[in-house]
Amino acid sequence: MSNSAARQFRPHAAHGRVRSLALAAAVLLSACGGGGNAQDEVPYGDLRSYVAAEGLVGTIVVRKDGEDLMRASYGYADRAQQRPNDMQTRYRIASLTKSFTAVSTVLLKRAGAIDSYDDTLSRHLPDYPNGSAITLRQLLTHTSGIPDYVGRVDTSEPHTPPELVRAFENLPLAFAPGTDFLYSNANYVLLGHLTETLSGLPYAEFLQANVWRPLGLTDTEYGSPAPEGPAYALGYTDLAQSQRAREHDLSVAYAAGGLVSTADDLMRWAASFTEGGLLTADELAEVFGDGRYGFGWVSGELAGMPVFGHTGGIDGFSAILALFPEQNAVIVVLSNVEHQQDRLERIVRTIAAHEF
Repeated sequence: MSNSAARQFRPHAAHGRVRSLALAAAVLLSACGGGGNAQDEVPYGDLRSYVAAEGLVGTIVVRKDGEDLMRASYGYADRAQQRPNDMQTRYRIASLTKSFTAVSTVLLKRAGAIDSYDDTLSRHLPDYPNGSAITLRQLLTHTSGIPDYVGRVDTSEPHTPPELVRAFENLPLAFAPGTDFLYSNANYVLLGHLTETLSGLPYAEFLQANVWRPLGLTDTEYGSPAPEGPAYALGYTDLAQSQRAREHDLSVAYAAGGLVSTADDLMRWAASFTEGGLLTADELAEVFGDGRYGFGWVSGELAGMPVFGHTGGIDGFSAILALFPEQNAVIVVLSNVEHQQDRLERIVRTIAAHEF
């Protein structure tokens, strides 16, 4: 993310290059995000007037103690057709995908396909270079040293998981595995490929059978190649929605950022962590980690409150999901405008400070 916005969401322990909710990377965003949209703070009167004044284009749900404080959508899913965003609109969720991919790994371990998160990568993908020095835990927590593949593949064409892996498998490691932190989408591409290899199912079919169907996530899907139709938002480059973003094939984002969902489905997803229904207490402890980057989640502080969350950014879309465990609250904000991660984080921070 850019340095232009004040950072309130900090991991509890400084660790390498982790910053903020950061980690919003997806295929067309460089390094750790791309949310350069700083502006003066918007005065807070009440919840609805504040969100409207922020100029959000997208959908927001704010929930506390099981009650929705706000459910609203703004702007257009398709400006040319004057089709508004609504609660059924499906958005690209970018790096929020990583929490689903991480849970796939947890479920594989539960099923016995993985003995330990400290299994080496070579145990399961024996042909991967340096795989004997890299563990699954290091992939999950971005401590493997594997560089990102952003900018190394043609985003206008569909790609298979093995093709994505070939884009980075022979790159030199940025550091010895386990010695530092480098947010890299390549880690989660490998985890998606691992899911397919060990389960014998395509990534989306594994999620459908083991996550989406059990939790009732009926509007969540793998967005390959490029979802179209009245259920889906189109992506834009600016809040005025004057220019369409160049939306690329989601197979390039794959298990690092290729899912499409709605705000309500992401609320159901959040509830599976806060209220149970999918993972055990021990599994949840592994997922949320020890104060740095867990398995697909950042653990930190926002508006002075402990929070688990993630941002996401991809061509034409931005997203944030934040869980406030002590306040029993969740906020989901999805936007079909790119480079809005700073704005969305500010919206979440401000709402939490005034409503929680």
